[in-house]
Amino acid sequence: MTNSQNFPGTLIRTGTWLYDNTVPSRVEIWLRPVKYGTGDYEDPPEIQDDQYGGFYEIYYHPPGDIGGGGGPSGGGCHTDLASALAEVEKDTHGTVRWEGP
Repeated sequence: MTNSQNFPGTLIRTGTWLYDNTVPSRVEIWLRPVKYGTGDYEDPPEIQDDQYGGFYEIYYHPPGDIGGGGGPSGGGCHTDLASALAEVEKDTHGTVRWEGP
């Protein structure tokens, strides 16, 4: 399995959700050691600058992609797993089914 966006990190959770309540699609949560900033001088420092620590990033794969082969898009970054899981539940209207424990 490839590391979404090829950034350093550890895959924490994978699941399948229903796009448009019918199309199975993959979602992943990665634990990352860095949250990359935009580098844009017009952004506030917390958005502009890189931050280091533990960050849980959400990645949604294209509708119909349950194998994780498509290019994912970012869906948010959180400082704790519970917040990331809650965001996925909200974003997927409760259709997500997590794999494993």
